[in-house]
Amino acid sequence: TLAYNLENLLYKSHDGDLVLWGVSMGAATIINFFGMAHNNHRINAIKGLILESPFAHMLDAIECKICHNKWLSKINRIPYAKELMVKAKYPAHPFNGLQPIKCIEHLPKQTPVLFIAIENDHIVPFSSTIKLYKALIKMGHKKCHLLTIKNGKHARLSKCENQEQILGVIHAFRKYYDLGNYSEECARAGWEYFIHNTQPTFE
Repeated sequence: TLAYNLENLLYKSHDGDLVLWGVSMGAATIINFFGMAHNNHRINAIKGLILESPFAHMLDAIECKICHNKWLSKINRIPYAKELMVKAKYPAHPFNGLQPIKCIEHLPKQTPVLFIAIENDHIVPFSSTIKLYKALIKMGHKKCHLLTIKNGKHARLSKCENQEQILGVIHAFRKYYDLGNYSEECARAGWEYFIHNTQPTFE
């Protein structure tokens, strides 16, 4: 599993070595991993997080899928339909166990986080990722950022509009927090947007 691979990766890494980038279920798993391993000192090796379209709860993704499918919307009238769909698609997923919205509190406040959310995402609803961002902000996480993309495809940033801006913000985030592996040119292109537009208040 991804959690097992993360544990092995931490074991082999030195403090401050890692920037984890997770997409969709992978991003949710990274958050859940912090819930499981928050007492593990090796977690200090994680220097930053880029979380692309994570869901706050698995049910958010299932409800989104139902909403965009006429046939499934009829099934939704059946008692426990969403729960059965989760078990059918992800038989190993702990439906009543760890969920990102429950584990988000264990993300260290010193760890920079960049959420990426697509407004017209039909797999993981935009609102679900926003729940996670808001939760961190409410807990006083000062290094939490959100990059909002108006039009795109789930888990396919290369298919989203404004590619230059997206890459620029990601590289600016990495430069701002000294996370390494960034292009000066790309970081410069996205710097102003990153500084002024990636910490919305949603008032």
